[in-house]
Amino acid sequence: MRIELTVDVPPAHWVTENGPHGSHWALSRKRRALKELGYLRCLNGARGVHMAKAHVTAYVQYPSNNRADPTNAGPTAKPIIDGFTWAGLWLDDDSAHVLGPDFRREQGTTGVKGLHRIRFVVEDASAVAVGREA
Repeated sequence: MRIELTVDVPPAHWVTENGPHGSHWALSRKRRALKELGYLRCLNGARGVHMAKAHVTAYVQYPSNNRADPTNAGPTAKPIIDGFTWAGLWLDDDSAHVLGPDFRREQGTTGVKGLHRIRFVVEDASAVAVGREA
């Protein structure tokens, strides 16, 4: 099974690895808003879907074609994935249930200043053989 959940992240909620985010309380409010975005998007796009183990790929689309590092979107993607957990897509977002997210750059632009879009491709990984970890 494979589902795609796309979340538009307004400029006020975008958090990256390399940027000031204000106070602890301001960052906490942003994370809470992102978690709610993920929760609502999952309820609207995948209600009733539950995966024992999933692989997540996050395709990050930027407002422009400037250079970008998609892995810097981790602080934005993590609360959204927490929202997917809240919505019941999987039992927990720990490594036993969720592989990834793996970050990629989405082609094109959002075309709106400051708006970022993350397309989460979630694939059922419960039937996939996973090699032994060293």
